[in-house]
Amino acid sequence: MKGEFTKNVTAGSLIFQEGEPGNYAYIIKQGKVELSILSEGQHLPVATLDKGDLFGEMALIDDNLRSASAVAIEDVELLVISRDFIEQKIQESDPTVRLLLQVVLERYRDIHARLMNVAANIAEEDSETPYPQLFIRVLNIAGGHGSSC
Repeated sequence: MKGEFTKNVTAGSLIFQEGEPGNYAYIIKQGKVELSILSEGQHLPVATLDKGDLFGEMALIDDNLRSASAVAIEDVELLVISRDFIEQKIQESDPTVRLLLQVVLERYRDIHARLMNVAANIAEEDSETPYPQLFIRVLNIAGGHGSSC
């Protein structure tokens, strides 16, 4: 398919960094990837992805910065999908589908931001619970496969 290519990444290598612009989405053909967010100077794992999982697509669709970092936790073969390819497919889609996609992403990002705020508030109130453990628990409760960074 035009707009796609394969990339091999060695274990321990950074695929993308939280906060940077996204130019590509990825589908894992082989291997495992860990998604993590930076909190209080620590990388907190939020998801482990493997064969067939898609990640990095949100930054392409809504043009926001990456919401998490992705690191290969074992050697990985990725199908890389370019921003131009995604934009072309979105533009070719029905206007109703485009609107639906945009609304869903905006709501997801809003819920994600609210969840981060709730986790931070709970951590401040409960000094006996270490923040990273609580944060991960809250993300898991939210059903976060977390692959949309």
